Amino acid sequence: AELNPEELNLMLNGKRDVDVEDMRAFCIYQGSDAYFNETHDSVIWFWQAMRTFSQSERRLLLKFFTGSARVPLDGYDPPLNVTQGVDMALNSLPRAHTCFNQIVLPKYSNAEMCLKQLRFAMHNTEGFDFA
Repeated sequence: AELNPEELNLMLNGKRDVDVEDMRAFCIYQGSDAYFNETHDSVIWFWQAMRTFSQSERRLLLKFFTGSARVPLDGYDPPLNVTQGVDMALNSLPRAHTCFNQIVLPKYSNAEMCLKQLRFAMHNTEGFDFA
């Protein structure tokens, strides 16, 4: 069967819309403490922030920690990796390692601080683009 231009674009570039629940399904958690998982405050606040973001902000954050603002058709490989920033100061900016689809979250004092720092990071960083 032949592909139409839209199908080819989707295969090459991925999906434009970022679905938070889809992201969560392809996510692993790493931390020095056994309790760094979906029930950890920083992780809960991260996913709450993702749900409040517009699609354009979700794409920006996705690009911040994966290097791409598009969602792969067949899921994330490697999986999305939310990591506990054990060596990071309270309320600092998150770090990203795009080769590993990894975002490193410090401990945040509250949900508002998490949201503020995620927004600052995604709006004030430059990654790399292919020409």
